[in-house]
Amino acid sequence: WGGDLEDLKIGTIVKWKVLVWDFQGNGPAVSEWSKFAVGPTHDQWTGKWITHESDYNTLKDGKRLLKRTGVTNETCVLWKQRRPIPLARAQFELEADEAEVLSAVLVVSGLGSFAVTLDGNPLSSSSVQDPPLTDYSQRVSYRGYDITNFIKTVGGPAKHVLGITMGTGWWDGLPLSGKIVFQDLMPKGSVTTVAELHLTFADGTTKVKIPTGGEGGEWQMGKGHIVESNLYTGEIINLATLRHNEGWDMPDHPAPMEGEEHLISWVSPILYKEGMSVEDWHIALQDYAYDHTTHEG
Repeated sequence: WGGDLEDLKIGTIVKWKVLVWDFQGNGPAVSEWSKFAVGPTHDQWTGKWITHESDYNTLKDGKRLLKRTGVTNETCVLWKQRRPIPLARAQFELEADEAEVLSAVLVVSGLGSFAVTLDGNPLSSSSVQDPPLTDYSQRVSYRGYDITNFIKTVGGPAKHVLGITMGTGWWDGLPLSGKIVFQDLMPKGSVTTVAELHLTFADGTTKVKIPTGGEGGEWQMGKGHIVESNLYTGEIINLATLRHNEGWDMPDHPAPMEGEEHLISWVSPILYKEGMSVEDWHIALQDYAYDHTTHEG
């Protein structure tokens, strides 16, 4: 690449390889081709964090579940009300003027954890614990996926479905108390996700498609087959729900009929609105540390 990296647009895919010569001029030894994509910075996202309304309503006053007194009965009751864990899906298709796609980069994040599919094909391969653990009050990592070959179709536009399977991870894990597990120190909330698709066309123009929280209404959320998912006791899966909703992340998945058991009821998500600022969170942590410090006079 001979240009300025700052000139690269979001969604640009850059391929690279390494050529090496020794001190005697022998070579080159050539590496395999690799690539990277340019993703958005924290203030360049179009998508917004979304969550299932019934889960968000369990958050007292819409705030993180910060409990200085440890795990209480109320904590456990509210946590159980957020089971099963929601799935998210968005159906989309390329318009006639979007046919000349040069590249398509999907960026996704979620709290506590997420796995992504496109038309039923798994995209997540790096870890079942995406995103990596960070201080969520400071930063949250995201993943990028090159889905160019998936959406380049012959014969015109085709429908596609992006599916996101969520887990609780460190964000909404099983309430535990004790000397080893200090959940009071971790930011918490209802399971939430953010995503958007960056298209680059042959003429150099770009477009953001299906951003979460957008006005297009493509996104839906529904209570899925994972009843519980936490880092201490593993997963509990409702096999009947899993079987009856096979293909939920594929195009033209039928909507459930009234009264049909085990079928997912898909609803429009709501925006996840944080009720506590980063500054308030850090003050709360300082107060917590002070309250749990033994002072010798």
